[in-house]
Amino acid sequence: MEVFFENRFVNIGLEPGPGMLVQYWRTEGMTEADYRLAMLKVGEFGEKQHNLRCGLTFTGLKFYISPELQAWTRDNVIIPGLQNPFERLAVVVPAEVAEQTAAVFQSVEAMMDQAAPLYKTQYFTDEAQARAWLLS
Repeated sequence: MEVFFENRFVNIGLEPGPGMLVQYWRTEGMTEADYRLAMLKVGEFGEKQHNLRCGLTFTGLKFYISPELQAWTRDNVIIPGLQNPFERLAVVVPAEVAEQTAAVFQSVEAMMDQAAPLYKTQYFTDEAQARAWLLS
């Protein structure tokens, strides 16, 4: 994977063969400012890449994305990303975390639902299944 941006909360890169944007999130201790910076980097990366077909996001689900932050993400990352949209996004959620942090997961899901008209989003607990769906 070619790394575009990395800090203690997120690693953003490209798997060039399939044109896949990959994000690894480590959200424990993350603040709203950290989230905004990382999401702006995701948007910046997407603007620079014209061969993205899909996205794969690994989330730790330890950060609640408030309705206000969901709207900010939609307005500042998702909508501007329409200039270079991809077809599908797979979100990989650790099974034990998904069950323990339903409210946080619902905040991620609500944010992605706002993007539903833009691209297909599917949730997985298994990376291999997520990749197979993305590349099908």
